[in-house]
Order: sequence, then C-alpha cells, then structure tokens
Amino acid sequence: MFGPPEKFILMTFVLLLFCTFGANRYAILSMLLGLMLGTVGPDPLRGEPRYDFNLFALSDGLDFIVVAIGLLGVGEVLASWDSRTAKLESSGWRDALPRWHEIRTTLGTMIRAGLVGFGMGILPGAGTAAASFMAYTIEKRLSRFGHEFGTGRIEGVAAPESANNAAVAGALVPMLTLGIPGSASTALMLAALVVAGIPPGPLLFTEHPALVWGVIASLFIANVVLVFLSIVMIPLFVKVSSIQYVYIFPIIIMFAVVGAYSVNGDMFEVWLMIGFGVAGYLCKRVGIPLAPMILGLVLGPLTETSLAQSLAMSRGDVMIFIERPVSLGLLIACVAPFAVISAYRILRRRAGIEPA
Repeated sequence: MFGPPEKFILMTFVLLLFCTFGANRYAILSMLLGLMLGTVGPDPLRGEPRYDFNLFALSDGLDFIVVAIGLLGVGEVLASWDSRTAKLESSGWRDALPRWHEIRTTLGTMIRAGLVGFGMGILPGAGTAAASFMAYTIEKRLSRFGHEFGTGRIEGVAAPESANNAAVAGALVPMLTLGIPGSASTALMLAALVVAGIPPGPLLFTEHPALVWGVIASLFIANVVLVFLSIVMIPLFVKVSSIQYVYIFPIIIMFAVVGAYSVNGDMFEVWLMIGFGVAGYLCKRVGIPLAPMILGLVLGPLTETSLAQSLAMSRGDVMIFIERPVSLGLLIACVAPFAVISAYRILRRRAGIEPA
C-alpha cells in the first residue's frame, strides 16, 4: 500500500521540514538550488535529456559524490586556507572516554538525532549523508548553543554521528521487509541475497530467520567494535589534527581529485568538482548553508520520480493523493504540524507577545 503517492508526500514533508529547521534565512534558497541541480539528467518517465548542455558526462545527471566532494571538501579547504591549526596535546585512550557531564549533555541530542536518522534511513535513497545533515540542522536550530556549532560543540558532533549510525539500521528496514534498498550498502546486500537465491521481502523473516537475526545481531557487534577502534585510534587522530594546515591541504586536494576521477574515470568530473568547490567557498562566504543543497540534490530526483509515477497512475488527476487512505493519512500528518505552528504564531502576534 506504500506506493509512489505516499513516497512523494513523505519526501516532500522531509524537504519542508528541513527548510523549517534551516540553519538561517538562506535555507530555502539553498534547498531550491539543490532541487535545481537534481533536475540535470534524463526525465524520470520519458528519458529525455534535460539541462545537460549536450555534454555526454551530464547525460546521467550530476553525481552526488562529485558534488559532495566539491561543496563540502574542496569548499571547506578554500574557506580554511588562511586558518592555522591549533596545537593539541597528545592524549591516551583513557582521556577519550566520555565524562558523565558529557553523556548527560548529549543524551537528548543522541535520542533526537537517532530518531531522525532512523526515519531518514527508512526513506529509499536518502542515505546516511542526508540523515546526518538533517539531524545536525535540527539540533542547531533547537539548541540554545546553536551559534557555537562548528567550533567543536559536543552536541554538534553527537547529532550527525548518532543520525549516521541510526540511518544504517533504518536502511535495512525497507530492504529486509520490502526488498527495496535504502542505501548503496543495502543495495549490495540485496544483490548478494538475489545471487544466493534468497528472495528479499516479508517471507524472508519466516523462511530464513537465522539470516535476518544474524544481520540484526551484526549491528550490535559492529557498534561495539567501532567504539573499541575509535577509542584506540584517538591518540593518532589527535596527532594528525595537530599538523599544520599547509601540509594537510595538498593531501586533501589529492584525495578529492582521485575520488572525483574514480567515479567515472573522466577528467570532466574533476573539473566539475573544482567548480562546485569554488561554489561551496562562495556559499560559505555569503552564509548560504550547504546541507539543504545536498539534501535537495539527493531527494529531489526521488521526489520528482514519485510525483511523475503518481500522476501517470492517475492519468494526471492530483486527487490520487487524497483518494488513497495511506496517502491521505500521511498528508494530514505532514500538514498538521505546520498548521499548528502557524496558528500558534498568529495567536502570539495578536496577543502582542511576538512581533509581526
């Protein structure tokens, strides 16, 4: 019962929610730029090329990895060109263990970000990157120390990491229950199941329970191993972070170039990455947040495809979003929070509590 109309409403709600909790007033502009970048490539139904400027490299659209490396990697390098890395004192693994006040400070953050990450992980194609950006932006908006995010504030570190870990488990939900991969890693797992002759879907829990519960148990084991490795590697990370930025800069650029070139083995991807790097630097100078742009690029094509499929199913009748019970329920659940917030603000303005 969860088809294209339900996916369209759910993904639209995610985009609206991200703009509502945007980092600043430019969040909507950044989201629109990301949605615009997502339209490059073939039409989701007819397959006709769009906005590719007759370039073969753009015939399949903009690759997320190239755009992310440029905006977040190269852009950050250019923005930090004049910065100087502070000398940090080397510490052992005991110093890496969290203090009680740190756990108490980040407990609420981890719970909220975990729920956000799990919900984003369930959305097919959203991935861990979108979950991390979503959790970070929401936490920055809710926290009274949001203006300190980006300076090492512990909540700003805990939010994306909690969402990232939760999204990994969330991506397994549609893969194990419906046979729909929620991320690139679950797509590989799905392919492995098909090759092994194990059809994914609801019957997987009854016909192969040992496999399902083995995968679930592996999540717990992986988290324990990850904590152990992270604590042991902390002294090495501290030493690396103490290196002067002028020495790290060429290494970052080298890995960025190799990563962009390895996507399709085309130098055009490298030049595209550099272009997005300059764009990311300019956005940081102006104050435009990059997280909504990345999320728009990821969810934009999925949202457009769901809308096109929904209208194709109904022969262009938009009533399909209301006639289907699940779709109508999701629509009400999506509109209700915005209606309540708007009514609350109107009442506060009429009472003179909040300025117009």
